[in-house]
Amino acid sequence: MKKLLLISAALALTAFASPSMAANGDGSDDGPNATYNWGGFYAGVNGGYGWGDQRFDTGVVSGSHDANGWSAGGTLGFNIDSGDWIFGVEGDYAWTDFRGSTGCAVATNCSSKMDQLGTFRVRVGYDVASLLGTNPLLVYATGGLAVGQAEFKVSGAGGEASDSKSAVGGVYGAGLEYSLGNNMSVKAEYLRVDIGDDTYDVGGTAVRGDIRPIDYARAGINFKF
Repeated sequence: MKKLLLISAALALTAFASPSMAANGDGSDDGPNATYNWGGFYAGVNGGYGWGDQRFDTGVVSGSHDANGWSAGGTLGFNIDSGDWIFGVEGDYAWTDFRGSTGCAVATNCSSKMDQLGTFRVRVGYDVASLLGTNPLLVYATGGLAVGQAEFKVSGAGGEASDSKSAVGGVYGAGLEYSLGNNMSVKAEYLRVDIGDDTYDVGGTAVRGDIRPIDYARAGINFKF
């Protein structure tokens, strides 16, 4: 899953890239109304926290439980700077620990987790620095494709069984990115991730597992090159 996501992101970034507005060495922009050139490729790291609920149905018993946890990963993207308006694409991959469990029968525990999450999104933003009188501050909306690795498990006195699958869904959200100068910026964003439901073969039992929409807040630092 990770290799497919990285290859897709690299191809899309290459196709999307076109000559951006020229920038001074410190990242400033000579264009009208612009205080910083956001254009070009960038890479970064991010970390955050996700929360939601996950549901299961074995055909005999069903239930749900809270699922939450931390994440850490990397980012690669490309922006076109068009004055104060910014248009771009961004891909990221994270190791996640979104998990939870609940009792689902006598002396039996049902649990689930998502341990990998990648997204490939478009971003549309506006640099509000000239409006607020601040350093360059990008306000953006984003949306696109999400790919997650999910697992459902049943455990008890007789042992345990599990099944995991890659699931594809959608993601949307919004964020802020603040320039620190020297081609470095920090960001904070909120995403809502929905990779949907699927049937998992857990020890020979067909379990309908539903990864409910995940609320995902994270922060990161990017380096433009």
